[in-house]
Amino acid sequence: MRSGVNIAMFLSGIWTVLTGIIGLVSYNTESADHHVVAASIFTIALCIHVWLNRKPFFQRFKGLGWKWSLIGLGLFIIIITTVGHPR
Repeated sequence: MRSGVNIAMFLSGIWTVLTGIIGLVSYNTESADHHVVAASIFTIALCIHVWLNRKPFFQRFKGLGWKWSLIGLGLFIIIITTVGHPR
């Protein structure tokens, strides 16, 4: 299942990038719809990937200590810029 999730992330990631570039070049609203679908599929595959690999992730980040605050700050900035992005 992990290899299938990795392939889904790769393909939807390429699809997201390509539809993003097409959306920048042309003002076609249909490409924006494709971009949202591709990003949604990528996000779902990412969540499944993180869930399947949660033990290795936690083992890798176990010894960080205070550096967790930097990771949390980075995630906070990503979420704020995504949610607060003017449309």
